[in-house]
Amino acid sequence: MNTTKRKPGWLVLIKRLILVIYGPIAFMYIALAPIFCGRKNGFRNWYWRAARKQIQMLLWFLDIFVDIDAESQAKLSKNDGGLIIANHKSNLDVLALVSVIPDDRWVTFGAKIELTKIPFFKGGFKGSGILVVDRKNGKTALQSLIDGYSRADPRVSLVLFPEGTRVDGPALGKFKAGSMRIAQELEKSIQPICIFGAYELMPRRRVFPGTGCIKVRVLESFDVQVEVPVTNEMQRLQTYVADHYETLQDAT
Repeated sequence: MNTTKRKPGWLVLIKRLILVIYGPIAFMYIALAPIFCGRKNGFRNWYWRAARKQIQMLLWFLDIFVDIDAESQAKLSKNDGGLIIANHKSNLDVLALVSVIPDDRWVTFGAKIELTKIPFFKGGFKGSGILVVDRKNGKTALQSLIDGYSRADPRVSLVLFPEGTRVDGPALGKFKAGSMRIAQELEKSIQPICIFGAYELMPRRRVFPGTGCIKVRVLESFDVQVEVPVTNEMQRLQTYVADHYETLQDAT
């Protein structure tokens, strides 16, 4: 899975020392820029491009390479406001996804309301367009996502992890129905993405990631049938993603 050459120990050490200084600066930039600039016209357009550059730099300091092939890049470039879903096995998944989003595409995420209690996060989420949800009440959380996404710019893609939480091990977890309900109600297509390697670098309960390669592969867009029952359509989506996931996993 790790296709990157091992770097000299002294170079890794220097990059880690620089990261100790640069990391907090990049984090504060990503967190504070929406608070002070969020109301300016066109802010979210340049903010996500700038955030992606910061994330790419952080991954470089961590010696983590994100591999996305030309075919996958082309599919992402064609996505215009469709829902994006991805498997979720590591905290690195979000960083890997944001790092490969094309300049001319906008994305947003759903974040649990507990994170707004962290200093600066509440204002940062609002300014950057991240949708805050209270997961303690499933129906309310889902409706808040639908309402927020329906008010967003039509070019924005909402990124969701349909498994609902990080899944340990190599297998794909069972998809929850929420993402399909959103897609059907708002008549959105779904762009599935498969992420490989993040779990090996940073599994659950690991504080600092290892070095190596994360592979991102984008599947063909999934056309949602709004008249089909949610459970049936979600099962069709799960089967579609699982078949490709296993094939791609065997190829890595």
